[in-house]
Amino acid sequence: MPAENDVLIGTDDPDLLKGGKGSDTITGNGGDDTLKGGRGSDAITGDNDGDQINGGRGADVLDGGDGNDVVDGDRGDDLVRGGNGDDTVIGNRGDDTLYGGNGADLLRGGKNKDLLDGGDGSDTLYGGRGADLLMGANGDDTLYGGRGDDTLYGGAGRDRQEGGAGDDLIFDGPGDGNSLGGEGNDTIDGGAMTELNIVTFTDADTAINIDLSAGTATHLDGEVDTLINITAVNGSGCDDTITGGDYNGVAGIFGFFHEGLTGVDGNDIINGNGGNDFVFGGNGDDTITGGAGFDRLDGNEGNDDISGGSENDTLIGGNGDDTLRGDDGDDVLEGGNGDNRLEGGNGDDRLVDGATRGTLVGGEGNDTLDGGEMTELNIANFQESDTAAVFDLGAGTVTHDDGEVDVLINITGINATPFNDTINGGDYEGDPGIFGFFHEGLAGVDGNDIINGNGGNDFVFGGNGDDTITGGDGLDRLDGNDGNDDISGGNGDDTLIGGNGDDTLRGDDGNDVLQGGNGDNRLEGGDGDDLLVDGGTRGTLVGGEGNDTLDGGEMTELNIANFQESDTAAVFDLGAGIVTHDDGEVDTLINITAINATPFDDTITGSDYNGTPGIFGFYHEGIATLDGNNLVNSGAGNDFIFGGNGDDTIDSGDGSDRIETFFGDDVINGGADDGMDDQMLGGAGADTFVFEGNFGADNIGDFELGIDLIDISSFGLTFADLVIEEVDGNTSIFIGDSSINVQGVTGLTEDDFIF
Repeated sequence: MPAENDVLIGTDDPDLLKGGKGSDTITGNGGDDTLKGGRGSDAITGDNDGDQINGGRGADVLDGGDGNDVVDGDRGDDLVRGGNGDDTVIGNRGDDTLYGGNGADLLRGGKNKDLLDGGDGSDTLYGGRGADLLMGANGDDTLYGGRGDDTLYGGAGRDRQEGGAGDDLIFDGPGDGNSLGGEGNDTIDGGAMTELNIVTFTDADTAINIDLSAGTATHLDGEVDTLINITAVNGSGCDDTITGGDYNGVAGIFGFFHEGLTGVDGNDIINGNGGNDFVFGGNGDDTITGGAGFDRLDGNEGNDDISGGSENDTLIGGNGDDTLRGDDGDDVLEGGNGDNRLEGGNGDDRLVDGATRGTLVGGEGNDTLDGGEMTELNIANFQESDTAAVFDLGAGTVTHDDGEVDVLINITGINATPFNDTINGGDYEGDPGIFGFFHEGLAGVDGNDIINGNGGNDFVFGGNGDDTITGGDGLDRLDGNDGNDDISGGNGDDTLIGGNGDDTLRGDDGNDVLQGGNGDNRLEGGDGDDLLVDGGTRGTLVGGEGNDTLDGGEMTELNIANFQESDTAAVFDLGAGIVTHDDGEVDTLINITAINATPFDDTITGSDYNGTPGIFGFYHEGIATLDGNNLVNSGAGNDFIFGGNGDDTIDSGDGSDRIETFFGDDVINGGADDGMDDQMLGGAGADTFVFEGNFGADNIGDFELGIDLIDISSFGLTFADLVIEEVDGNTSIFIGDSSINVQGVTGLTEDDFIF
């Protein structure tokens, strides 16, 4: 018996209508109806309210009508309309045509080749299996192609399209769009490029080489996507290479920017090329180049390397240790958190460091260098400058010899140019952790620099060249490095380091530490209890006021403790290593090979140092008096003694000594019973040369007849007892195994002796 074609009409109440085996016509009318077609090609209309419609087998025509309906074509090649309302439209098996109608609809295509049209409203379309055609129409739609070679049209609105598996064709319509090609060789067309359209590869399993200028995205697994009219891309989570195009169209897509490139998670290489680019590096260590155009380049997370290229760019490092280069144009560089290096390049640039360490290089132009919060070290670096400059950290300016002027804000340290700079520090006294205890760092680099620390705790590094450095107020660390430097600590407890070269170090006020380094140095402690340490070569150490420590270092060269500027006389005990001044101050001497005494009446006792003979030729220890009537006892060792002005009494003790007294009526004793050979020069004045015991073979170099005397009273001899020989204009006097050689003098008489 053939199947009957039924006509079923519901009431205004909720109805359950089933059509059976024929080609039935079913109308639900009012109420939330359940309508089932069964077998056959049925025509089912839900009318108003929320209906449940199932076409069953056969090529059915289904219309949900008004209301929020669920319409399922089931088996067969169905035409399914959701109608007005937020409908769920399902094709299921067969080559179905699905229309969502007005409302926020959900369309599912099923296993075969389906056509899905969302209609007006923000719809969600799933193509399922098969080569499907999905159209979002008006509204903010989401389209999923699923398996198969699908075609997706986003339509008007802010749409998201995902092609899924297969070689898909994706068209974005008017409005902002985001497209994901998925697996396969996809073609993605952004449309008229009047709005933002983004191609996203975040779901890719391999790295991608994206080239917007060529319009391709090549996956490492061999798949190649074609990109047309694309204004932005989001890379994969792998190490991508992204190259932008030259699009320079509508400025409103990214605010002012025309093209957007996002690297997401991997270590990406992103090249903006031409156009105004908006680049977001995402996570990973990215390399970003803006190229031509007005670009905004954001490294986000990771240790990024970002170059702006030409035009006026904005570079943002984000978190991580980033390197930012503005290149040409008037650029803005923001370092973010991390140990960053910011290079402005050509143009009038603004460089802003983040909360951690940073190096700021302005480059050419009138630049502004802002250190940020000053909680970490930030250095304004001018080592690549072509001219010398005048630095004024107090005023926050750097004036270059070519007329360019940079502005410094919140800068804690500078590296100056390689030329002859003038550097004036500021009064910053902020976080002491930036340079250890120091607040402000100044580095002169290569030229003959003038560096003034002014107020604050300064860390100054002179670099190469003959630098003049003044610490000013504060607790400063001043390092001349190479060159012949002149360094003054100023007020405060300072540390001065001469480095290589012939340096002059002045501690000035405060308890200072002075380290001479290699070279012929002069160290002056100034007021306060100072520590002066000479390096490996010649040095002059002047303690000044206070209880100072003077350390000659390794004693391989001449180092002189100089007290000629003292205000009082002193007692020198080189054996104990102390100098006691009449005003009560006590200096400590360590590894000192020579002293220059005060201009007053000093008492000097030498040590038994018998070390390196090269310091004074053959002599080991040098003692020099100045203007006073001094008492000198040099002790053992081969000594070199200068009497200076005044009536000095000198006993050189044991050793082969050299004694020279310039002015005054001096008493000179080469040492009793030492059996060594001494050299004596009395200089001007009525000098007395004293000999005792087995004194050795001593020489008198400038004896004046009728003025100077030879004292041999300790031997109990008369003039007749002496054995005197005159040879070649010299006179030798023999006393036992010892002898006195009076050079350049003959005709001695009894009046020239003290018996």
